[in-house]
Amino acid sequence: MSTKKSNTETTTEIKNQTVKVCKSTKKTKSTVNSEAKIQNAVAHTEIPVISAEKINIQKSAVSSIKKLPTLTFNAGEYVVYPTHGVGKVSDITKQTIAGSELELLVVNFDKDKMTLRIPTNKIPSAGLRKISDEKTMQEAFETLKGKAKVRKTMWSRRAQEYENKINSGNPVAIAEVIRDLYRSENLAEQSYSERQIYEQAVDRLASEVSIFSNCSLDEANNQLTDILAKSKASV
Repeated sequence: MSTKKSNTETTTEIKNQTVKVCKSTKKTKSTVNSEAKIQNAVAHTEIPVISAEKINIQKSAVSSIKKLPTLTFNAGEYVVYPTHGVGKVSDITKQTIAGSELELLVVNFDKDKMTLRIPTNKIPSAGLRKISDEKTMQEAFETLKGKAKVRKTMWSRRAQEYENKINSGNPVAIAEVIRDLYRSENLAEQSYSERQIYEQAVDRLASEVSIFSNCSLDEANNQLTDILAKSKASV
């Protein structure tokens, strides 16, 4: 009996090993087939070739991009803040806030009796800038001489557009507001809201003109009024 059991067990073990070998063989064949498919796909994949000339052109384009100049300000210098107009840098100080030391630009706006402390690393995003150069100011003066361009839309919408131009701090955009809302003596008077926006625009531009031309605010106002009066009289 023991001999029969032993033979039966031996036969079973041989069958099990045979099954394992077959399964192993199938896996091996499957793996081989997968690898063959991958190699075949790679062989038929077109890889774009970038020529040395194209690489040089790209490098040249990147190197030709100029970095924006970093503005530096000094105490005593006049600057323009978009929503407040002309101010004067009174100090550059350091202050610890929430455990971090920040360098702050202290700007005074005497007319509004207001002081702003602007982190120096936030100056570009804040829109703070230096007084406009001669080219920009001349462009603003030429804009004043132009013909008014009043769109036929609701006043509320135009008023919002004018406010946005004033708060942009761009002297040319502010000049457009003045040009469009200016009324000479022989034309219909401005409404109250028109007059308010007009005076705000004139005050904002005249403040910068006075610093640019090194004259008083009244003289700057007269300069703008003269440009407007002469240009409209010639039309």
